Amino acid sequence: MNSSVGGTALCFIGATIVLAFFFLATAIRIVPAHLRLVVFRLGRPLDTPKGPGIAVLIPTIDRSVTVDLREQSREISDQEATTKDFIPVSIDFRWYYKVLDPVKVVVSVGNIEAVTAGLISTELRKMIREIDSGHLSSEHGRICNEISTEPRLREALEGFGVVMTSFEIMKLVVDDRKKQMDEANSSVGTFGETQTTVHNSGTVIIGDRVWDAMSAKPIAPKSRVRVKRVVLEIEEDASTR
Repeated sequence: MNSSVGGTALCFIGATIVLAFFFLATAIRIVPAHLRLVVFRLGRPLDTPKGPGIAVLIPTIDRSVTVDLREQSREISDQEATTKDFIPVSIDFRWYYKVLDPVKVVVSVGNIEAVTAGLISTELRKMIREIDSGHLSSEHGRICNEISTEPRLREALEGFGVVMTSFEIMKLVVDDRKKQMDEANSSVGTFGETQTTVHNSGTVIIGDRVWDAMSAKPIAPKSRVRVKRVVLEIEEDASTR
């Protein structure tokens, strides 16, 4: 009888120790200085994130989400925009941000990086739409500075619990094909000078640029000529053969 009671007591003590270890393993977290735990208790977020140091959670009741407070950087490639003179440009940019409010970051938005990239891209397109393509290079620094400090953008990001610390344009490519086509179309009716003999082929100087040209009859070099029309040159797409 005594041995049976003793065995039951040992089983109870063993079970208690196992449960204690399980509780400690699931309830106690060591939170580093650069992280915070946003805790959901029965589905509702606590007002204050836990950390740094020891954080105690209630097993099966609490669920935690880890948020990194260190400065982060993200890159976005091939964003399209249009300049004031309707020239397409392609932009690669990088932005840096830090989390100000871990609870807002987790609760207010599903993917903070995607939302931030969308807001920055929208503001960037607005700015480029106000600049002529020929001035983009000289406006590079101003664009980066204004994106970093734009009040509406900062207010929107702070509403999600983050702040943008820096912004930089990595690559900005102007689509010269449309610009050249517009220049060519605008040259119709203007005068130039043939650089070579022009017939089925040749070159002509219009303004300060050299263009390929052709004419119905041979025209000697150094002749004054007028642009009659712009010809669109095409070729078969080899991939469809």
